[in-house]
Amino acid sequence: MEYTPQRASQPGPRAAPELVAAAAALDGVLVPELRGAPPLGESRTGAPEPDVQGVLSAAAALEAAGARLLRLEIAPLSDPWQAPPDPAGRRFKSGCAPVLALERARDALGSGEAEAVLIHGADPLRTGYSRAERRQRMDIWPGRFGAGQASIPQAYTRLVEAWLARHGIPRDAFEGLADALLERCAATARARGITVDLAPLRAVRVTPLFRLGDCANPDVDFRGAALLLGPRESRRAQTQAALRDALAPFGWGAAASARGRRVWLAGVANRTRPDGPDHLKALARYAHLAEAARSALQQAGLAPGAPLRRAWQQGRLLLEAYTCFPVVPLAFLVETGLAEGTVASLRAALQTAPLTVTGGMNLARAPWNNPVLHALAVMWARLRQEARVEAGLLHGNGGLGGWQGLAVLRAGG
Repeated sequence: MEYTPQRASQPGPRAAPELVAAAAALDGVLVPELRGAPPLGESRTGAPEPDVQGVLSAAAALEAAGARLLRLEIAPLSDPWQAPPDPAGRRFKSGCAPVLALERARDALGSGEAEAVLIHGADPLRTGYSRAERRQRMDIWPGRFGAGQASIPQAYTRLVEAWLARHGIPRDAFEGLADALLERCAATARARGITVDLAPLRAVRVTPLFRLGDCANPDVDFRGAALLLGPRESRRAQTQAALRDALAPFGWGAAASARGRRVWLAGVANRTRPDGPDHLKALARYAHLAEAARSALQQAGLAPGAPLRRAWQQGRLLLEAYTCFPVVPLAFLVETGLAEGTVASLRAALQTAPLTVTGGMNLARAPWNNPVLHALAVMWARLRQEARVEAGLLHGNGGLGGWQGLAVLRAGG
């Protein structure tokens, strides 16, 4: 029997889980927001910042002190794609996996099953697999599009065609939108210190609709972790005492001016539909993305449409749209009300504000099931340190879009 998440109502700040620590490292290097450099020009408070091992050590210390700790894993590429889900709901796969794990964490902390939840992902995509093995494992619909054809880009090309037909968008206009998206991601990546050369990424065609720069780049070794706590009133006294020692390296118990702002999981929702190339027309509707977005935003006291758009335009809202292929972030903009399904509206939205905090899944790399865990660490750091930012949206997309999830983080004192 598969684990079934609870359907949450708006929890309010007291009941929302707190994200107390998050970290991510790519090719053994901690993300820049956690290396002491001011993120995107913002000043810092001097709060201590965790590395991945620090988050794991804090969780182990809590567990050793007797806290009820639930460990959740993001599956690596070595887990077969077609394997059934973990019935206990402790191991998750697909690009939506971290959002699924956040929903599981919320349920466990809210029900008293756990006092703390650790979400951990590790995948040595660059050094742990040969090129041939990596390609073979990523061919999740083998043989569907002919010998030698990578199944994911081919399937997404068909999905784009269905999405364009639904919205009446010409192919050449879509290519212009994809280029504007790449430019927007490049600006964020450069601001984070990532070297970007778009010329070769534009020059190579992967499919008739996708260039190399439009596709996720998984050539990276990744480790990431996040630690969440339930409401204080749900913790036992021994757990509360253990927290002071385990989380002291992250500013726990320090004055707000020293630790940075606190960050809460204010809303999270996932929705699924049958996935794969046989379901293109239904998936291209993205109705389940709209449902997940409405639910998560409602839990967080937000609403799709104009108010959300204003917050984004004014820099009060951070986004991490899932950018595996351009159709996915474009659909995200439409289904959250940040844009309408027209070329003019989408073009204007792409010129409004960053769609990602990372720089996207090509330029910032895409560790298979872990891109959202990477973004979670970056967004957590920025929400702690940037006073003008009130909230952040993390979008997850799994398979050909059969899994859609949204998590809402909010910052406070």
